[in-house]
Amino acid sequence: MDQKPFLAFSLLDIQDDLITELGRFCKDQFDINEIVPAAAEFKYTREIKLIMAEQIKSPTEDFVRFFAAQVYSGRLTEKVMTQFRDVTQRAIRQFISDRKPLAEFKKILEKKTECQVMHIVKR
Repeated sequence: MDQKPFLAFSLLDIQDDLITELGRFCKDQFDINEIVPAAAEFKYTREIKLIMAEQIKSPTEDFVRFFAAQVYSGRLTEKVMTQFRDVTQRAIRQFISDRKPLAEFKKILEKKTECQVMHIVKR
């Protein structure tokens, strides 16, 4: 048995993606050949998301160096790395916040399309 569970959730804060995962454990949908690979993927995805959250909060030198080396042609001195730590952190946060309105807009469009389909079906 693994030290870390592949799926953990709170009944007080259930998220949409977890509902799909929990559905795999229903008797009529249970298939061990699907659950094992899905569990591994879910576990690793969760771990990577935790690492990303930590990098956004406090980027490591390797993380900063990865981006700085791709955009800066000079030598990556300690002073330059300090500047790029702040730049990297702001860029990542801005990248994420730029995507939020797009994701929300897509949800609105999906909901509107869903309502239009329901309206057509009701006719």
